[in-house]
Amino acid sequence: MDDEKRFWSKVDRRGEDDCWLWRASESAHGYGQFRFKGTVDKAHRVAWVISNGDIPDGMWVLHRCDNRKCCNPKHLRLGEAQDNVGEEIGKERARYNVRDRVESLTTSPTYDPEFVSYEHLMFTEKQDYDASALKYEKRADLCLRNQNVVVLGGYGLVIKVVNGSLSIEYQRSHTTDKILKFNRGAHKIRNIIVTSHGGFITLGALEWLAQQNITVYLMGWKGDFIQTLTPGQNRNARLCYYQIKASQEELGVEIARELIRQKSRRQIETLKLLPDHTIVEGRVIFRRGYRVTENKSEPSWEQFERGIESVSCLNDVDSIRMLEARLAAAYWSNVAGIPIHWRSSDYKKIPEHWHQITERMSNISTYGNASQATNPFHATLNFAYALLEAQILQSINIAGLEPTVGFLHVKEDGSNLLAYDLMECFRSTIDAMVLALFQKTTFQKGDFVQWYTGECRLNEELRRYILAECRVDNTQIDLQCRWLRALLEG
Repeated sequence: MDDEKRFWSKVDRRGEDDCWLWRASESAHGYGQFRFKGTVDKAHRVAWVISNGDIPDGMWVLHRCDNRKCCNPKHLRLGEAQDNVGEEIGKERARYNVRDRVESLTTSPTYDPEFVSYEHLMFTEKQDYDASALKYEKRADLCLRNQNVVVLGGYGLVIKVVNGSLSIEYQRSHTTDKILKFNRGAHKIRNIIVTSHGGFITLGALEWLAQQNITVYLMGWKGDFIQTLTPGQNRNARLCYYQIKASQEELGVEIARELIRQKSRRQIETLKLLPDHTIVEGRVIFRRGYRVTENKSEPSWEQFERGIESVSCLNDVDSIRMLEARLAAAYWSNVAGIPIHWRSSDYKKIPEHWHQITERMSNISTYGNASQATNPFHATLNFAYALLEAQILQSINIAGLEPTVGFLHVKEDGSNLLAYDLMECFRSTIDAMVLALFQKTTFQKGDFVQWYTGECRLNEELRRYILAECRVDNTQIDLQCRWLRALLEG
């Protein structure tokens, strides 16, 4: 049977004006898929080619009926990528961030629709992406086995109550939809981490989660923290008064000093875990615990020990912040240059700046930091940091502290300043976890995607694996909040 006969045998052809539905293999996004002339393509595109000839370069085959499974040539038309995006927005079915996609069409002179969404990756890249997703899905599930945490990825998340049980469903790009079900009193879940794109949680589900004392962490699919839904929140006006008063007095400065002391001590611990050495162009750049320069070799953590000693002499927050910035620059200069392991066949296919860990900065970020990371290591860190912020905010709310009143971070009104403060004590712990993961992992093309802006983004299942693997124990965070509360009340 030739390709055309084989194709139409899989289509439910009805009346001339009816939708002709595809009845065979589908992609995770609901489009039919068919191997035509040696290449897998979307079924409606194949229907167009069979009926009308080749698709002109730069043109897309669009549905007049808005039915992704329809293969009736009368329901298809040619259009440009902009037409497709416009229709998706108008019909409220855009899967990914509408703002990003509209900006790319209006401001990017080198707009490439294949890099606007994962759905439109080239076929070979989609294969790499799906293979990576399948691999990390298994790793994430294994890591989460017998734990009290659930990590949700994909897109189109729906959390609702069905017959008294919590039902969770979301779609995945690489395989079938995932469905989870939890019964009251028969589960051990304490946290649900959501990094899905799009979806909803019903009011009934929120009530169910609160009754079962389950906290939900909401994070964006690009690695940004959104919100923590914590059932156990304590409001303590007296404690908030003490916190605000301390932020304006000497006690606030002492708290800032202690936060930097703790951060520096943990940075030393992380530096001691660096690999024995890194060779760049034949020169040894790093040894375990030592920073090698042209003139001398000194312990890389010696500067941090001096910083711990000198912070006691600083009497204002601005000076403490300047010291923290200098130590952070020294810290990342030690980490930068460590190779990222890639599969040998993919090494030349990835951007050169993905070959090793870079400094903690990005040219495309608004403030020059790594919030829009262009390097895989820092893109991974962003997700782990976002989870850390969510965990700390939960502990702050339970402890009755005020999240908007900080001691180190004092100039960003309206933000979770206290969470940023307490994060400083645990960032190096997260760094060590991600470093360990990168040291033991050989990555391959498909694990990360380079966005049209140059931003590096993680495979949807790699995100789940990172959030499952790189988490600080909540007990440690609770202890930190209790330390601060006791200090304020004392």
